[in-house]
Amino acid sequence: MSFSCRQALDQLVLSSAHNAGLLLARYLKVQKEEGTDNGEQEREKLLEAASKAVKLEAANVAVNFYKTAFNRRKEILGGTVGTLQFQGRLVIGLGASNVLETGLTLNPIYGTPLIPGSALKGLTSHYCASVWGVKNPDFKGPKRDSKGNITAPAGKYHDFMFGSTDDAGFLTFHDAWIKPGSLASSLVRDVMTPHHGDYYMKKTVNGQQAAPTDFNDPNPVTFLSIKGEFEIHVSCDYSEGQEQSGKDWELCAAELLKQAIENWGIGGKTSSGYGIGTLEYQRPSSAATVLEPVGEFTPGQVVEAIYNGTNRKGNHQVTVEFHGMKPRIRWQGTAPNVSKNGKFQAIVKSYNPNADPALILCLEEN
Repeated sequence: MSFSCRQALDQLVLSSAHNAGLLLARYLKVQKEEGTDNGEQEREKLLEAASKAVKLEAANVAVNFYKTAFNRRKEILGGTVGTLQFQGRLVIGLGASNVLETGLTLNPIYGTPLIPGSALKGLTSHYCASVWGVKNPDFKGPKRDSKGNITAPAGKYHDFMFGSTDDAGFLTFHDAWIKPGSLASSLVRDVMTPHHGDYYMKKTVNGQQAAPTDFNDPNPVTFLSIKGEFEIHVSCDYSEGQEQSGKDWELCAAELLKQAIENWGIGGKTSSGYGIGTLEYQRPSSAATVLEPVGEFTPGQVVEAIYNGTNRKGNHQVTVEFHGMKPRIRWQGTAPNVSKNGKFQAIVKSYNPNADPALILCLEEN
């Protein structure tokens, strides 16, 4: 059976193929052998054929199945729509199992680049917990022990958007498809050149783990990366009569994803600049303010405070809890006209998180 498949592959003309995904998954004629050049030429031919395949699909205007499917999908999905554009290149699915050693996530039907919705959701959830969750506990993710067991639940906003082990989240991150206009030049040849293979593989030399040195030989590895614009769809599963609330949550998720893409990137090799991009999404003028947490106090800001009376030195003692922050406070001016433990409105005079006390409050001057 294996011999018959090899014979069939020998008769194929790779340059006329249209599905890059099928090519990369099934059409390698000779497997590369480690330590030799066997199969390297066939590997290069396959990468080149995959790049040409998306160009042929984009150029086939008369029967452009992908463009038709893209437009139909856009009408069906709805939700909040955005355009994701990368500054350089993107590589998604690099570590997936693949006969070429370097994987690439492609649409299984059309062989075109896509970003899985699971990758978008995972990135957004992690950014929400790690960045917004520090400023507002409602956005924090669940805490886990060394065995992965949850020791503290996630905040209510994080739970609502991304779900928990008990319930699914109300937001859906759909796969991001590449725009038809970017398809022709979307797959590009790329190369990485690791120098310290034995060190990365944790091999031992003379009984000790191999160390990276200037004498290690470079090992160029060719692969395919992606350029172009993608369309993202984020939708919320809302009840009848909750359309506006659902739209606000979609916009909140889109803003989270925007910041995550711009600051962290998505996919592999982000430390080398891959996967960093920008996201522009549709935001109706009637939409409510995105639930982005406030990062710090600002001068002139009005906060709700609690008057705790005076200490032994006669200084007024005031406490404030704002978005999970409880800074030490110095009070300036006259005492608020409330009884002990009474609440009142105060004005932020200055805030320095590196100082002690960090926050200076006073009453609003008439």
